[in-house]
Amino acid sequence: MRIILLFLSSFVFSSDLTELLLKNHKFSADIIIYDSESIVSRGYMSYLDGDFIYSIDYPSKQILAGLEGYLYIQDDDFKQVMVYKDDESFLVKQMLSNSYEYEELSCASKCYKLIINDERISNAIIVFKDNLLYEMLVLNFQNNKFLIKFENFVLESTNISYIAPEGYEIITDD
Repeated sequence: MRIILLFLSSFVFSSDLTELLLKNHKFSADIIIYDSESIVSRGYMSYLDGDFIYSIDYPSKQILAGLEGYLYIQDDDFKQVMVYKDDESFLVKQMLSNSYEYEELSCASKCYKLIINDERISNAIIVFKDNLLYEMLVLNFQNNKFLIKFENFVLESTNISYIAPEGYEIITDD
C-alpha cells in the first residue's frame, strides 16, 4: 500500500511541473543574470512554444534568436550574424520543453530541482511564483552559482521572427 501511495504522489508532482511549464510557453520578460557579486547579463526575452528572441543589452548588445531549429547570434560590434543548427543547449528552452529529470523541493513557492548534468551545468532550481516562471538558480561544473530573474513577466508573446540587419555578414556553421 505504501508503494502505491508513493507512486501516486510522485505522479501527481510530475504532472504539476508539466502543467506549470505548459502555462509558461508564451511569455515576455526582462531577464537579469547575477553571479555571486554582480549583474552578469541583462536583456529582454520573448518566448513562444520553443522559438525565442533574447535581446541582450548588458554587458554588450547582442541578439540570440532560436527559430525553427536554428540559433542566430547577432553581434553588433562585429556586424555579423552566426547561424548554427540548434543543438538544444539553450537552458530556458530545454527547461520549458520538460527535457530534464527533476525533484520537487519544499519552499514558499513551487520549486523544482532540475538534474541537468551536461558539459556546462550540473543542476538548476526553478521557482514559480503565482504559477509564473520567477527565477532559476544555476550551478555550473566549476561550482559557480548564477541567479536568473524573470521580471515584468507577461503570459503572452508577440510573433517570433528574426531578420539579420542589412549589411551584416552571415556566417553559417555547416
